[in-house]
Amino acid sequence: MQCSKHPHPCQFPPSTSVHEGSSKIKVEYYITAAADRPIFGGLSTKKRVTKPLQLSSSFSSTTSPAPLSISSLPLTLQQKDGTKRLQPGPDGLPAYTPSINVQVVHPEPPIFVRGQANRIRFNVHSPSEAIGKLFVRSVNINFKTSTIAASGSAAQRVQQNASGVELSSLIPIDSEVLELDTGTWGRLSMLSLRPTFESCLVQIKHAAEISVGVSVGPQGSISYASSSFDVLVMDPPPSYEEI
Repeated sequence: MQCSKHPHPCQFPPSTSVHEGSSKIKVEYYITAAADRPIFGGLSTKKRVTKPLQLSSSFSSTTSPAPLSISSLPLTLQQKDGTKRLQPGPDGLPAYTPSINVQVVHPEPPIFVRGQANRIRFNVHSPSEAIGKLFVRSVNINFKTSTIAASGSAAQRVQQNASGVELSSLIPIDSEVLELDTGTWGRLSMLSLRPTFESCLVQIKHAAEISVGVSVGPQGSISYASSSFDVLVMDPPPSYEEI
């Protein structure tokens, strides 16, 4: 398909039907065949048949995923004297409020395969003052899909959410870097998302968000630290049989 924006042809977008509220994006393909049948003299009848086509596409992207977005979670730790801030540090350093953050451990760019088990590894970074006081209470991993259709200067966007992993736990944080892996709990993301796609007309992009619930003590109130990152989704490679 020729493109007015680039000298090279653009790939046809896959068949798509998504909606969010009043926003809707739909891509459909049809094939039409017509045949003339002579019936008498110069007269003929024409029969026309139209059938819908389901067009799929393989992974297609020319841009790199955006860097990780990490949010820090401030912690309130009760001191022996009843204060809720740490004592001033050595050499007159001011007191500070400790915080934790979640770091995803994944190759760049992170690639997920549809229909297969995709392990997600991440680290919980905690200050040394909090070791032995904190517990991981929950882990939630969700995926967000953005479908963008462009026509001239106008663009339509539809956002969709999909749940990946939901886990309740009670894991003590006993080191400054706690390594976690969804495969350890047997919770692997079997994705049914559409493959990542990018063309002049339609873009399909995915992002993952990890939210870790943390509490001070095993029964304390739960606060959340999160990390989000763009992912590339592709179909599994074809299977081959030995001849």
